[in-house]
Amino acid sequence: MKNIWNYVLGFLFILGGVVLIFRPNVSFQNLVYYLGLILLITGIFKIVTSILRHDSFLLPGSFFLGGILNSLFGIILMNNKSAAVNLIPTILGIYLIISGASGLGLLINNKRYTKNIDTKMLVENILKLALGIIVMTTPIITVVFVGWVLGLILILIGVGIIFNDYRQKNVYKVKIK
Repeated sequence: MKNIWNYVLGFLFILGGVVLIFRPNVSFQNLVYYLGLILLITGIFKIVTSILRHDSFLLPGSFFLGGILNSLFGIILMNNKSAAVNLIPTILGIYLIISGASGLGLLINNKRYTKNIDTKMLVENILKLALGIIVMTTPIITVVFVGWVLGLILILIGVGIIFNDYRQKNVYKVKIK
């Protein structure tokens, strides 16, 4: 019976991956909804934990406030899926631009002391900066790209589950004479 569930699970992963690849915008909206649900549940858990076990926290108010913020952000994501889909690429773009610019600033500041520049970090930060600008100017590409990548990952996981179960079934078939 266990083998059947592994095949069903693998098939569901593959099906979810195909849906993500061919309908990334709708899938991204659903992903945002589930992310909001996870944030809401996490926030409620943090609130309840900070109230019940406030003695075991160094700053229980901080944990409580984090729970409230998680819950509010989760509710916002769940109720405004289309706005969140438009907002997430913008936030990602801002993050990449700030991360790339601060990394370049760190490299320039570090050059004063070491007299050489780490080319790997230089290329990485320039790519972050460029990718951030691309994400900010074309947010739909981000939505499609995330859908495709997640779809491919789900398909690979599904194929892996099915292949692993099939391989284990053949490994344990031992002929005894």
